[in-house]
Parts: sequence; C-alpha cells; structure tokens
Amino acid sequence: MSSTNENWQVMNGVEVPPLRNFHEFLLETDRYERPPFNDFKKWNNRIISNLLYFQTNYFLTIITGFLLHTLYSSQDIFIGLIAVVSVVATLIFAVSADANIKKMRTDHPLVTLGGIILVAYFFISVFQSVLVVLFA
Repeated sequence: MSSTNENWQVMNGVEVPPLRNFHEFLLETDRYERPPFNDFKKWNNRIISNLLYFQTNYFLTIITGFLLHTLYSSQDIFIGLIAVVSVVATLIFAVSADANIKKMRTDHPLVTLGGIILVAYFFISVFQSVLVVLFA
C-alpha cells in the first residue's frame, strides 16, 4: 500500500475507493483461503473486507448489468416506469390534502373513480413490465 491517499474525493469529504483491476477482482483466487466454515466471525470479517476493498468494482458491475438489461428490454422498462409513475401520481392525487385537489375530488367523484380504475387497469395489464422495472 502506498502512503498517498488513493481514494477519489467526490464532495464534502465523501471518498470513493479506486477501481481495482480485473485480474485482482475476478481472476486471482490463489491468495484467498476459505476461512473455517464454523467461524462466523472470520467469515463476516472476510465478507466485509471484500465488500469494502472492491466496492467500486461491485458498484460498476451492478451499473453495467442494469444498463445491459435496460438496453435488452428497453420497451418493458419504459412502459413499466410509466405505470409506476401513474400509480404514484394517482395515489398522491387520492390522498392529497390540497384544497383545490380535494374540491376537484368531491365535485367530480365519477371522473376521479374512473381515473383510478383506468390507472389500476393499466398497471395490471402491464404488470410484467412493472416487474421488469422492479427487478432490473
């Protein structure tokens, strides 16, 4: 380990560890010895040390996987996001305490109910796309 600080300074004292090379991240397993199976303290220490040391690599791997999945199923992601945003907007509309929205709900209850039913139908009909968004 060198004496200089290898971490990248992001903002307000937040530091990001450097990106470790591919060989060290995935291919080099010779120097790792599996701790005893019944020693949970050593297992926990090994897992935490690994996550801290390679956290930038893990984060980059997750982002890459998400982007590849988004490219592969971009239509499902787009439709699923529209459905989730529609449901959230409908829930906000339904529980809003704003006087104008509350007056609109009471003045036009059938329109409000129809909108809620349409959004619910849309959400259920594209539920597969919603699951793609949630598990992406």
